[in-house]
Amino acid sequence: MGRPYAEELDELDRTYEWGMRAPIDDLSRSIGRCGHAALSIIGSGGSLTAAHFAALLHTQFTGHVAQVQTPYEFATSPRSLLDSSLLICSAGGNNPDVLAGAQVAVKRTPLQLLAITMRSRSKLQTIFAEAGWPQCHAFSAPTPKDGFLATNSLLATALLLLRAYETWAGVRTCLPKTLGKLLHAEADPQEHLKEFRRRARCAMERSTLIVLHGLSTKPAAMDMESRFTEAALASIQPADYRNFAHGRHHWLARHPSSSAVIAFSVRDDKTAKKTLSLLPRTIPQCEITVEAGLNGSLAAIGYSILLAQIAGDVKKIDPGRPHVPMFGRKLYHLKAMPRLCHAATSADERVNLAVERKSRYPVATLAVRGDLDRWVQQYRTFIGHLGQARIRAVVIDYDGTLCAPQSRLLGPSDQIIRRLKSILDAGVTIAVATGRGKSVRETLRKRLTSSQHRAHVVVGYHNGAEIGSLADTSCPPADQPLAAELIEVANALRGSSVLQRHAAVEAKGRQITVEFLPDANGCAVLAEVVQVCRIPGSRYNLSIATSSHSIDVIPAAVSKSNVVRHLINSLGLDDDAASILCIGDRGRPPGNDADLLRHPLSLSVDEVNGDPATCWSLAKPESRFDVACLEYLTRLHPVGKALRFDTKGLLP
Repeated sequence: MGRPYAEELDELDRTYEWGMRAPIDDLSRSIGRCGHAALSIIGSGGSLTAAHFAALLHTQFTGHVAQVQTPYEFATSPRSLLDSSLLICSAGGNNPDVLAGAQVAVKRTPLQLLAITMRSRSKLQTIFAEAGWPQCHAFSAPTPKDGFLATNSLLATALLLLRAYETWAGVRTCLPKTLGKLLHAEADPQEHLKEFRRRARCAMERSTLIVLHGLSTKPAAMDMESRFTEAALASIQPADYRNFAHGRHHWLARHPSSSAVIAFSVRDDKTAKKTLSLLPRTIPQCEITVEAGLNGSLAAIGYSILLAQIAGDVKKIDPGRPHVPMFGRKLYHLKAMPRLCHAATSADERVNLAVERKSRYPVATLAVRGDLDRWVQQYRTFIGHLGQARIRAVVIDYDGTLCAPQSRLLGPSDQIIRRLKSILDAGVTIAVATGRGKSVRETLRKRLTSSQHRAHVVVGYHNGAEIGSLADTSCPPADQPLAAELIEVANALRGSSVLQRHAAVEAKGRQITVEFLPDANGCAVLAEVVQVCRIPGSRYNLSIATSSHSIDVIPAAVSKSNVVRHLINSLGLDDDAASILCIGDRGRPPGNDADLLRHPLSLSVDEVNGDPATCWSLAKPESRFDVACLEYLTRLHPVGKALRFDTKGLLP
């Protein structure tokens, strides 16, 4: 099993050179979408080091919390993911525990879900592709698969992540062009390695290594713990310099003859120098000093990889292909990952996850607090009302609902269009509620070419400011002057230095649209828009509606719920609560579907509000956006000139 470790180390230079050239724009954009919230990072084995390095990067570049977890920790954690993003690090994308964790992740719908692997066509990539909305960044590293320990895959992953964060942040990289320059700067490479071996050899002879580290060198210490334990090279006790002072030094006092100290430090680190100076001289020390910052953090990981070879030479063990006992192989392939919902059927799981999204608390937390039964009953009540309704019209959001966010400019899929046509053929009216204008009209007219179909499609443009039939090419009107109540705000938004960096402002008619630029800080844009709209003494009442790609400022009288009222009047509906089904993706205020999805009969394909009587997410747990919308539309069956929503499988 495995490959000779020395052979893998010989390929590190080539891996580094490839990692410096590999295109990372797509990865950087995904990083940017995760850059404004907390991040959970999953890794196991050697990829756990990459996860620790990613956590350091995320906190350093964004200032937000980053949590590292193994797949088992993640799968058993009761923490809600609705306000955080998730990154999965996996060398090959086929680790059984990582795959199990990925299946849990797609069902728990974090804000963003992405993965990075060094091999294409992996099972992880397949899981993400089937869900449709997560992003798997699969690179094709130039070297063969790692042996028993992570080597080239780890270096490549860490390097690509660092470059991606730098690119997103607009930071010019200070990474040297070669691995040699990263590790030994201007020193002669052969002499540097020879001297490093000499200094480390004495420590490598000991059976227990105390590995001291600071903030930036923690990933290297975690790598040593993983690497040396997996290859049975030594017992590792990692600790930061100050935690070591809280009693952990007692191990050295009781076991001085079998222990040594490996100290990762940055240049001019006085805490490290003072700590090492107080240790007994009889205990071998090897201090590994790197530059401060992220380059030094990456270099420290490189030194950890080299230390394993030195320890292997001393102890006559090849770290790349140690003997793995049969029980170890069985343990690796053991299918022991816990289920998302313990002892639950698929229907139970569906209920629990719908409740988790709606309540914004994990099911385990609701159970402990005694609230789970109440929420499940509210879910059942909503399903009962939905299943009994005779639906005469369906109002659907466009971006993020009829179209996935990443394909919003391409229009609805063929499957969606077929379902819309079948609903129209059943004599039921369809309304599209959108923040956009004539671009939606033009796209829909290209896909719905029948004059009869067009006559029964209503479109509410600019968040319901203009409402007309799809057959009416004069709606929305062109070249509308900006409404008087928006002029002052539009001028202030155009003059904002924050928006000039992160967004483009378009203002006409009864709407101001603040469109995010690539890699924009959406949180900063929203905060600025809210601040600008609070004009002291203004007599105008304005609303703010957000989407995944923009923020709209509109008069309070403008709302997508205007489309519902239009249908009630035009169709002569008495019981609007049971006659119109509303579907959108942004049901949580200030989302641009929040008003629409307050309707008693409403479903979300993504974010939900906190009202147990409206706006539930009922699609398959792993489905979001247009895939979830298609499921809802597929569940609509004709009954006379109305539709019934098929609730089969939604209740245990």
